[in-house]
Amino acid sequence: MRNLFKLLIIFSLVFLFSCSSSKSSGDSEPDEDVIEEESLRKEASKVPCTGQKSCYSDDDYVEVGSGVTPEAFRIECPDKDGELFGQDAWYAEAGFCRSHIYSASGDSESGIVVKDESTGLEWQQEISGKYTYEEALNYCENLEYGGFGDWRVPSMQELVSLIELRCFNWECQNIDETYFPNTPKSLFWSSQKKITADVEPYNVWGVDFWSGYTKLTYMANTISVRCVRGEPLYSVPEFELSVRNGDEIVTDKNTNLIWQKTHTMLNWKEALSYCENLDYAGYGDWRLPNRNELLSLLDYEKTEPVSSFPDMVSEIFWSSTTDMMFEQADCADSDEDCGPNYYDNVVLYADFKYGNSGGYPIYSKEYGRYVKCVR
Repeated sequence: MRNLFKLLIIFSLVFLFSCSSSKSSGDSEPDEDVIEEESLRKEASKVPCTGQKSCYSDDDYVEVGSGVTPEAFRIECPDKDGELFGQDAWYAEAGFCRSHIYSASGDSESGIVVKDESTGLEWQQEISGKYTYEEALNYCENLEYGGFGDWRVPSMQELVSLIELRCFNWECQNIDETYFPNTPKSLFWSSQKKITADVEPYNVWGVDFWSGYTKLTYMANTISVRCVRGEPLYSVPEFELSVRNGDEIVTDKNTNLIWQKTHTMLNWKEALSYCENLDYAGYGDWRLPNRNELLSLLDYEKTEPVSSFPDMVSEIFWSSTTDMMFEQADCADSDEDCGPNYYDNVVLYADFKYGNSGGYPIYSKEYGRYVKCVR
């Protein structure tokens, strides 16, 4: 009986080993490129979140009475199988972008310095005065603040990283008010000039911390500046073109985001659905980029298109981010249900011809615009 028991044990071990060997031979080891790519994907949220916390409908225009509020368009974020799934707020909540993690050091005498752990940048908290572009450069370069003397005017990518898109009226700011109180609801300087072929630059890029728009202003204008220090964020994308499963993809080595090289034209609702259902290059996890991800494709040293993205067209591209600076509806004469209290439901975009985002002209969600998906 004892010998029989031993034989059973030996038989069981041989059987288990043979099963294990069979499984190992049938299942190939993960490709090293796949492992490396998945590792990069876990770090892909190098683009700061926009700060948008809600999802919105694609209603053409609605009457909101006195006082424009986003409640007129706000909806519960749809489930994955629902219409209008794929908006900025859902993916932000799921961790597909980098949330701000602020801390403050210093004191009121030497100056309070705000550090954003998500970017590693340190910012001047209290600001004062308005400056021309040259004055702003000189001011930051010579600033002694918070015990530091290596301040500079931020690049556009650095300045955009501070935006928190949560305002729709004059009572709040599109920036974290706890760490950046008393921020003027106005345009701030970046360090980057508008490049125009064969013309000496006379415009400079800036960010409006009331609307969250990026726009140009004359170098001689006097506007606000918030100085920054630390390892600079990239200002120029680093694109790598490759082919996977017969489709061309473009990887930005600065953000680790992977982009569809091709593009199409759709309205906003169609754009969300298109990216969510896209099977391209063997991937099925595409999405419509948020506004900051879309802006990461811009190269402010280029012109028409304002990007070095391969075969980029000088056109308007949709983001998944709703513009909360609702505009009065541009209603056709035949629209009986539209009047002075009706407002358009519009989207923040990136204009690859001129480089701006948001503002004029406005683009309602019903319009057809260009679409490029990201993962």
